[in-house]
Amino acid sequence: MNKTFTNQVINLSLYKSYFNVGGIQKFCRNLYKAFPEKKFVEFYENQFFNIFNWDKKIKFSNVEYLNVKNLSKYKFNKCIILVSDFKESMFDFLLSASANNDIYFVDHGMGHLYKNNLPNTAWSKFKLLTANPTLKTNLATSNCFNEIVFAPYDWSEITEFSCKSFENRQDILYLGRNTISKNKNRDQKNISSLLKINSNLTNCKIDFYTFPKLFHKNYKGFLKNDLKHETISRYRFLILFSNFEGSPIVLNEALASGTPIIVSNGWKLNGEIEKTSSWVRFNLDNIESVSEWINKNFENEKLWNKMHKEALSFSVKNSINFYQKKWNKIFNV
Repeated sequence: MNKTFTNQVINLSLYKSYFNVGGIQKFCRNLYKAFPEKKFVEFYENQFFNIFNWDKKIKFSNVEYLNVKNLSKYKFNKCIILVSDFKESMFDFLLSASANNDIYFVDHGMGHLYKNNLPNTAWSKFKLLTANPTLKTNLATSNCFNEIVFAPYDWSEITEFSCKSFENRQDILYLGRNTISKNKNRDQKNISSLLKINSNLTNCKIDFYTFPKLFHKNYKGFLKNDLKHETISRYRFLILFSNFEGSPIVLNEALASGTPIIVSNGWKLNGEIEKTSSWVRFNLDNIESVSEWINKNFENEKLWNKMHKEALSFSVKNSINFYQKKWNKIFNV
């Protein structure tokens, strides 16, 4: 017998995609924590639970967790449905459910949309939730979504690790994938660029936390989510080097940890981050300039303190009160 949910907030988290799983967890944890009196229902699949110790994750008392693969067994009426993770087989179900439910696709601040062969007009029944104001602006005239809503993350919980001073931070951190995406040649090129930059450094090194393993002396292992914030705060800089990426969760987490970032011109920074001086950007075709800048400025405490303060100022703006105010509009409170 099909179960019907009425007037509830439904979160289709799934945890299906490796690349999205960290962002999904952050999104879910912040949302449930910010509204302890509100009831949520979370649907998930457990494909990656063992990799990320999801079976040991914090369970919230205001959430009903359902491990399910077939959404057609459930009916929704006048619900707010958050699509935190997506697969194309869900599309017809969601299209049908859009008739009497508000459906929001959650972008997780990645700066790009789900890539598939569906035409733009097919998405017009849905709304998009994004933490990236630049994406909101860029899509405003695309007619891709019925509505685009800016709903930032709450990064205030991370700032407990942000107080580490210049002298208590060492080296540079790379945190990301190695060669597990569909475009392995691109990933290998990016890692090669980082290794070349590292070989030219004279007063520090780049530590690599990657998945899968990187066979290099600076490889530090796979960084578990519950150690991420503390680990990021031990480094003076986070480096992200690629020819195309969105604005990932780790970038925001670094700034909330008071850690300035070094990026290539392939990164599409959150518009609010671009207004700060918490980052420095280089041309991907001139990686020598990256190592030159690091060698010149790694011991520049005055410059680092300025970037550090700017990083923290970005996180303070995304306070829990601001976060709750934005979500209350979505919940029609």
